[in-house]
Amino acid sequence: MVQCMERIKRDRLRDERAKLRQKRWNFLQPTLMELSRRPEARAYDINVGDIAFMPEIREIVEAANDAVVHVASLEEVSAKFPDMIERWKDTAAHKLRELVMKSRPVPGPPQPEPAKRTTRSGKAKAEAERKFDVLELATTRFHCKRCDGALYYPGLLAHACLRDCSCSTREDVYTQFVFRRLRNLQTHAAILRNFDLLSVAQLSAAATAVIQLCGKDPEVVTANEMNALGVMLLRGDANIRSWRSAVCLSFSSFYVACPPDMSQILFDDRQRHTSQWTLASPDEVATAEAHLPDIEEKEYRYRCVKCDSQDRHSGPWQPNGALEHLRKR
Repeated sequence: MVQCMERIKRDRLRDERAKLRQKRWNFLQPTLMELSRRPEARAYDINVGDIAFMPEIREIVEAANDAVVHVASLEEVSAKFPDMIERWKDTAAHKLRELVMKSRPVPGPPQPEPAKRTTRSGKAKAEAERKFDVLELATTRFHCKRCDGALYYPGLLAHACLRDCSCSTREDVYTQFVFRRLRNLQTHAAILRNFDLLSVAQLSAAATAVIQLCGKDPEVVTANEMNALGVMLLRGDANIRSWRSAVCLSFSSFYVACPPDMSQILFDDRQRHTSQWTLASPDEVATAEAHLPDIEEKEYRYRCVKCDSQDRHSGPWQPNGALEHLRKR
């Protein structure tokens, strides 16, 4: 009899807790939807699912039964949201750094050189010893095992393949509750979690040669520093490329030679032909940049932030699809 009464009591307390959790979620959901539409969230495709697992939201939903959840709680979350986004990014970046370090450890401290060698210059020594973030390196590229896409930080944080809305019974009560609510939403549900779908692209000698051609050290130069150079490269067939595109094409290439004119001869495994990279002249760069807006416009993809009719797994619209959607609204 005592055991039966205790079981009934446990069931009653669990049901009361579940009803309170659902009541608080219903109170929070409009705020979660509004936060997910903010520009700082949209930049990384942070949605209701990602926000729901942030500590500030979990604390509200899982607060003691006698705790009062009111409008002030929502206002506090709204004010802290930019900091919450930064912490979310830091957590994801930490996982990505671990992946990079396991795949391609960064160089250790410079080793002492033999006495007979000439001491390296102060500038070169400072370049070798400076601290850097492996995610910011120009040579850090990730590969998605699901879609075979090339990804770079921080843009990969918005990659759809890395998001999931599945949940096992081994998860804690709050996690299972949130995923059930997210499935009811149908959109804005999948959270960033599938880091196991990523691999780190191995740097080839050809990619190294492209960066050296731009006058930078591939071991320490960052993507921002490469962007600041404002350089572009010409291929042997007269195609002009950004440094990023040239490096991307060269990740699966073999370095062959370095002629006296400082051009780089590369053999591209995928294209199966020999190509030559040279630095584009200022006039050639200016001509290419004049065409970039039209090229970028064709490559843009769009989502509607005013309605939830689009399933995130269906992918964003191309320009014509986005215009058609707006005409129907």
